[in-house]
Amino acid sequence: MPNNISGIMRSVLTTGRVRHGFTLVETIVALTVISVALSIFVSMFLSATMIAGRARDNTIAAELAAAYLNTLTAAPEIFSWDTHAADANGLFEILEKANAPSGLWTVPPPETTLAGRDSHQRNVNLYEKFTPRAWGRLPSPDADAYEVTISIHWESRGLPRMFTLTSSIPKFLIRPAGEDVHTDVWQEVTS
Repeated sequence: MPNNISGIMRSVLTTGRVRHGFTLVETIVALTVISVALSIFVSMFLSATMIAGRARDNTIAAELAAAYLNTLTAAPEIFSWDTHAADANGLFEILEKANAPSGLWTVPPPETTLAGRDSHQRNVNLYEKFTPRAWGRLPSPDADAYEVTISIHWESRGLPRMFTLTSSIPKFLIRPAGEDVHTDVWQEVTS
């Protein structure tokens, strides 16, 4: 070990100067490494933020689709089942009846205590961007149940997005639009 130290001292004494700081090349290399690392970190952060936003939107869409499907299956009589307007695939849109209670297709954001009015308004705006639609289809004339699909539509980063949830409702619970079914029989079947 002493030989190594004496060699260093000898080189310093013979050259007459001690080296201080970094050279220009070392500084440029260090700044390049730092800028590459920083740009990777920023791009990862932006990707994580975008993925979290998509996950949030998908979660809200799934919650809304489940709530709408529950409303549709719990009270199919307050919707118009216009089976006569079915397309070539048997698909028809399920709409609210004119005399249905208002607000069937609007599910408010969850009741939470937020930090302030701005946070609450941001939450309300988030839920307002989702639009539901309901579709029905009788798979075959002798089928025992209607296939029901709820589709939730929204826009994210300028691109249209959609989430669907499909279930079935027994055929005997559905009264197609335009069919005159005796009210007593209908109430007996649904109760």
